[in-house]
Amino acid sequence: MGIVVSLSLLLGFTAPALAYDAGSVNQATTLSWGGSRYYAAVDTQGNLWMWGDNMYGELGFLGGNLDRDGNGLYYQNVPVKVLEDVVSVSCGFHHTAAIKSDGSLWVWGCNEAGELGLTSTNDAYVFTNVGTSYPIQTTPVKVMDDVAATCTGHGVLKNDGTIWVWGSNYQGLLGVTNAQGVYENNEFWDALRVPLPAIRLPDGTNPADVPEIPAAGTARARTQTVTIDGKTVTLQAYALSDGKGGETNYVKVRDVAQLLNGTAQFNVTWDGMTSLVPGQAYVSNGSEMTTPFAGDRAYTASRDYPLVRGLETAITSFVLNDDAGNGYTYYKLRDLGRALGFNVWWDSAQGICINTDQSYVGEYRP
Repeated sequence: MGIVVSLSLLLGFTAPALAYDAGSVNQATTLSWGGSRYYAAVDTQGNLWMWGDNMYGELGFLGGNLDRDGNGLYYQNVPVKVLEDVVSVSCGFHHTAAIKSDGSLWVWGCNEAGELGLTSTNDAYVFTNVGTSYPIQTTPVKVMDDVAATCTGHGVLKNDGTIWVWGSNYQGLLGVTNAQGVYENNEFWDALRVPLPAIRLPDGTNPADVPEIPAAGTARARTQTVTIDGKTVTLQAYALSDGKGGETNYVKVRDVAQLLNGTAQFNVTWDGMTSLVPGQAYVSNGSEMTTPFAGDRAYTASRDYPLVRGLETAITSFVLNDDAGNGYTYYKLRDLGRALGFNVWWDSAQGICINTDQSYVGEYRP
């Protein structure tokens, strides 16, 4: 039996139908052991089989065939087929990563410190005696493509030779010095959810592919009508020329945060750089839905990407300053929706629409 220990994990969408086939593993080619007492093996047909402890969804499904001590802590003592067409697997302490033959990376399990590289998961494990909750992903989720190898140190080696890392930077694990502190479940994690050598968008886009805007210029005063969950509102907006005779509107991030408070809410903070915190109630600073200036105005392109749950996220923005030198940052609505997880789409009848109960798709509906 060959034992392959690879490299691990990033960003996510599509999950396959779970094949819950209990059986035995024959002619395994890859074996990996997880620190929380579970195993994964890939057979000669490319089937991934898992068994053992499943407290955090480490096995790629919810539950198990045995309930340890009757307290809801499940484990599986018969191998279960979780994925097909798998070439390698790597188990962490409470999470798992697998590479398929097409180079796609799939992850599942505990995401407490960003181990999966996901901004949201489909479930949570709650320690009822202390009330602590941990985000978990109980079905495999595809997070990126073109992966050559993965390890549970929260990094991947891609086919182009680049290395991507994310998650906890405890004791310099990620080999970076600019990780951001994330405080969760009464513990402080020095965490970074950004790949190396380049910052990437949550969907894997390279900053080189993010539309560049001139370092400075004139932003044109406009308004932007938006339908949010069926209700129409009008935002102050500033537009930049797209160089092709058209314009692209940008809106003030604090205006959006106030309008989405209580639904797809997120907080906006600044401590040397902007942080957008999904799920946290927005705290007003009094600048929402108004500015101390009007009309066209000189802008400065921002080269500082905002942090989204500790992930430095490459999206285009610019800053307008008032006469006192106070800055106001403007973003495209679609970029905010993609980074924060709410849907922004265009409809020929309604124009720009936001659905706070839908994940970002970015549809165009003629």
